[in-house]
Amino acid sequence: MSRRDQAARLSALLNALTLARDPHAEPRNALPTLKAVQAWQAGRLRTSFGDLLQHPRYADAALFFVEELYGAHDVTWRDRDLRRMLPTLRTLLPTHTMGTVVSALDLDLLSHEFDLAVADALQRQGVRPDRIGEADYAAAYQAAGDRPGRERQLDLLVGIGHEIDRLVRSRLIVGLLHLAHGPAHAAGLGRLHKFLQRGFDSFGTMKGADEFLAEISKRERNVMTRLFAGDPDPFRPGKPLGA
Repeated sequence: MSRRDQAARLSALLNALTLARDPHAEPRNALPTLKAVQAWQAGRLRTSFGDLLQHPRYADAALFFVEELYGAHDVTWRDRDLRRMLPTLRTLLPTHTMGTVVSALDLDLLSHEFDLAVADALQRQGVRPDRIGEADYAAAYQAAGDRPGRERQLDLLVGIGHEIDRLVRSRLIVGLLHLAHGPAHAAGLGRLHKFLQRGFDSFGTMKGADEFLAEISKRERNVMTRLFAGDPDPFRPGKPLGA
């Protein structure tokens, strides 16, 4: 896409995210099972990625994935900050970097839509928010369906990871991010800058993310395949990295 098309897509995604998270426009946001689903998923990933969280090379990146990309906390501030930065992003970001931001918002929207669908299925199944178990989640995941969408969700995640890995090797991009610390805080965008800095630092520590991202992809595709196949133990651990 051209820079203009990417900027238009970014703006459209921000609008879609605002509506998707608005409890008036999307009543499923008020479901008591929604936050419970997001917390359950984050806890499951901590278990699934337990060895990566302890790995000397991959621990920071794994924690960034679990806490920031899959976290259960409110991220509406990121949408607001990005909307405020939109004119600057249109002017300063290279086309390929703008494409990464678009992909990240696309992933955010898709993930939230799936969370809403799973939360709704759990609510319909009569599952209490504080009593979600593996079997409950698996049944709700199947009820939400859309395997192509789930495949795309994982493809976006891994693709964004590869793009961040490419960007952290650019001294110019990393230098600009560090220089932006003061201006970002002065403009009230310190939280967004901290989020971006954490992501860049965690990937920079790895000095190459191919193995890490391949491992994430393999594990999550295995879980997805088992869930859609009705496997009675879809979240069983695989072989730890390096074992």
